[in-house]
Amino acid sequence: MHGPERRNLLDLFRLIVYIDPSFHPGKNVERSCLEVRMVFRWFFALLALIFLPLTASGQEDASIRPRLEALRIPFSEEAFLEEIRKGNTETVSLFLKGGMSPNVQDPNGRSALVWAAGNGHAAIVKLLLQNKADLCGGGSQSALLWAAANGRREAAAALLGAGARECEQDKTRMTSVVAAAQNGYVETVELFLEETADVTEGEKISALERAAANGHLDVIHLLIHHGVAPDAKTPPEFNPVGSAAFRGHTEIVKFFLDRGADPNGPVPVYGTPLGAAAGGGHLPAAQLLLERGAAPTATALRSAVQGGHLEIARLLLDKGVDVNVVDADKTPLIAAIAGRKTNLLPLLIERGADLNAGVGFVEPPLLLATQSGETEMVRLLLKGGANRDVRGKDGRTALMWAAISGHLEITQALLQGGADVQAKDQMGRTARVYAKERGFTEVARRLTEAEKKPAGEKKK
Repeated sequence: MHGPERRNLLDLFRLIVYIDPSFHPGKNVERSCLEVRMVFRWFFALLALIFLPLTASGQEDASIRPRLEALRIPFSEEAFLEEIRKGNTETVSLFLKGGMSPNVQDPNGRSALVWAAGNGHAAIVKLLLQNKADLCGGGSQSALLWAAANGRREAAAALLGAGARECEQDKTRMTSVVAAAQNGYVETVELFLEETADVTEGEKISALERAAANGHLDVIHLLIHHGVAPDAKTPPEFNPVGSAAFRGHTEIVKFFLDRGADPNGPVPVYGTPLGAAAGGGHLPAAQLLLERGAAPTATALRSAVQGGHLEIARLLLDKGVDVNVVDADKTPLIAAIAGRKTNLLPLLIERGADLNAGVGFVEPPLLLATQSGETEMVRLLLKGGANRDVRGKDGRTALMWAAISGHLEITQALLQGGADVQAKDQMGRTARVYAKERGFTEVARRLTEAEKKPAGEKKK
């Protein structure tokens, strides 16, 4: 072997020893050369395995954007989310291959996975999960909740398979099961009940109440089939009879009553299912509940009056509720005036409502109507026999309050009804003084004219 060749071989030996210290050339140089060649073949093969895929990947990544541009799609987060919304799986795949994060979020914090799930694009959901999308990311509502709330069964199934129920650790809040029931997606509810073992009893009861409130009888049947008792003693906020009654789902009210539900079970705000039906203004549901043993209550009457539901108020009065009963610091008449329900006044006056009684710190009806500027109510109360000079806690009359507020029409109605224009409050002020102090010129003029009239002419 010649000198230059030998020097080259020695350099190769040094490189091999640097790579593999265990290598020792033998006396047979030709054999050692063969070993060197074999080592280098393995070395370069290893380099090829490492770098060729990276090169190919780089070439592929470099080709993504031109392909998207050819489709007139910019490589941006906004465009990525738009393609997800449209359900374009191939385009979404190009974005991901081009390096787009699977956890992109819109300005409201909703992630790519949330948009795919909510729109029911199961293939894109799976694609995003394959690319390590965050199961529980995307704002206060998870992708699973979005899928369930929109009835996207296949997308929900894909998320369940990936363990998305772990994102709903607080089962006392709105969960995917409850959301599906609320919106009437019976097949999606069935998926949760049959494919997962961690649906709690609390979730089932909440789902039952939401289904009842929204009139989804098929979901109710499914939940009962899976062990929810139709006559279960639920917390007041989850009373399905009350929820159905408030929304006027009479068929569902009947369904529960037929299966032993309590017609007088507690309901928030409205007291009982009857109160809920009254507050919602649903006469058929109210009639059914009364037929099935619901007690006609003061709260039910107040709820009907506050809602302006004349026929239900009439029904409850016919069933014996006292027209002057006090509930929540209001008589029915005061509740009607406070709620500006003028249509209820003739009925209440006809049935004997006390037109002059206040309750606690609440002023008498005529004062309330005047302070609210309700001219027609004032006329109805005066016509019904209300005391035109009744005084409130501060000694002021309705005429004084009309002057203080500048209500010209009410001032005229009270004067025509014979209100005492000379009456003074605890500070010695008359209605005219109040009107003048506050700059209500026309009201002050009318009151001045009334003061000048002889006593016998003031009621004309």
